[in-house]
Amino acid sequence: MKAAYDLSCIGIGMANASLVLALNDIKSQRKIGMFEAEDSFDKARTWCFWGKEHLPNYLKPLISKSWSKWQVSDEIDTFQHNSKNPKQHYHCIKGADFYQFFMEQCHKSKHIELHFSKPVTDVQKRDKSLLLNTEHTATSITSNYIVDSRLDKHVNAKGKLFQCFAGVWLESSTALFDSSCVGLMEQMTVTNDGALRFVYILPIDDHRALYEVTYFSQSVLPFNIIKQEVNAKIAERFDLKKIRALTWEQGVIPMHTMKPQNHLKFGQFYTRNGIAGGHVRTSSGYTFLPTQRWAKEAAYQINTGQPFTQKMPISIRYRLMDRLFLHALKNNMLIAPNLFKSLIQRTSPDCFTQFMTGSASFKDLTNIILAMPKRAFLRAL
Repeated sequence: MKAAYDLSCIGIGMANASLVLALNDIKSQRKIGMFEAEDSFDKARTWCFWGKEHLPNYLKPLISKSWSKWQVSDEIDTFQHNSKNPKQHYHCIKGADFYQFFMEQCHKSKHIELHFSKPVTDVQKRDKSLLLNTEHTATSITSNYIVDSRLDKHVNAKGKLFQCFAGVWLESSTALFDSSCVGLMEQMTVTNDGALRFVYILPIDDHRALYEVTYFSQSVLPFNIIKQEVNAKIAERFDLKKIRALTWEQGVIPMHTMKPQNHLKFGQFYTRNGIAGGHVRTSSGYTFLPTQRWAKEAAYQINTGQPFTQKMPISIRYRLMDRLFLHALKNNMLIAPNLFKSLIQRTSPDCFTQFMTGSASFKDLTNIILAMPKRAFLRAL
C-alpha cells in the first residue's frame, strides 16, 4: 500500500517548519503532511543566536537586528562583551517573519499540506509502515517518515531545572533603549525560593525592545506570576506615560537533555525533534542553531531514503559541560550570578560565542573552564 505521505510532521512549530524549509532548499519532491493541534501558528516567538555564518542562507534575510555588544549584571557589577568580529555578532529572528517566510514557501510548493486543528492521538508501526491517527480522521494516515515534536507529559516533573520566562514588546514615544547592546542577563538575583531571576532586554531600536523576565527554577512558574514581575520592573524603570505594550511572549524550557524517545518502538524512520529531540543547549535555552543543524541532516536522510541516525544535534562535550554547570546551580543557586558574570568578565567575545554556538576549540573550552570561579563551583558539586 502506498503511503499517504513521504513525511508526516506532528506539530507545526519552529523545528518542523525548519525541516520542511531544509527539504525545500534541496528541491525535494517528497510529499509532506503537517499536523498541528492548534488552529494557527504561535507567532509570539523570538529566536536569537550568535554567528549568522552557522545559519542557512535562506534564513539570513529574516534577521531583524544584529548586535556587537551584550552584557550581564547584578546589583553590584556590570560586565560587557564588545565583539569586533562580525561573524560572532548576536542576531534576532522574529517568529512572525519566520512563519511568514515558511508559509510563502509552502504556498509555492505542490508537495506540502498543512492541517491545523488536527491533534495526533496515536502513532503506530505496522509491518514496514508508520501510521498516525488524529481526532478528526476516521482512518489511519500512513507515512514513510514521522517527525514528532510533542513533549512527553513527564517533562515538567519536579527535581529538574526549568527556564520560565515572560516578556512584552514595548514601544516608546521617546528614545528609551540603547539599541547597540543586548541585556543578556540584567539585574541577576536569587529569590527567597532559590530561583535565579534576571531581566533580558532585546532592543530593536531606540524606541522598541523586548523586555523579559526569566527564572531558572526547580518548578514551573505560572505565566501570570512572571507577567506581574515584568509589569512591576517596567514601572520601576520607565515612565509608563511614554511606553505602550504591544505583544507578549512566554515559555518554559526544560533545562535537562531530552533524548529522542520511541525510535526503538517505532523504528528508525521515526524521530523526535525540537525540545523533545534534545535540540536545546540546556545551560542557556538556545535552540535555533542546533535545530537548523539537525534539519539539514534530517532533510538529507529523508530525501535519500535513509533511516534517521538519531544523532543528537548538540555534541556530548557540550552536553556534559552543560550538565556539570547546571548540577552546580541546582545544588547552590546562590553562585549563579558570579558564574554568569565570570563567563563574560574572564573570556573574550570570540571564545564565549564559539562556546555558545557549539564550535569552540579545545583552547576555547579550556578558557571557559578556567573562567569559572573554582571555589564556589567545586563547593556546589
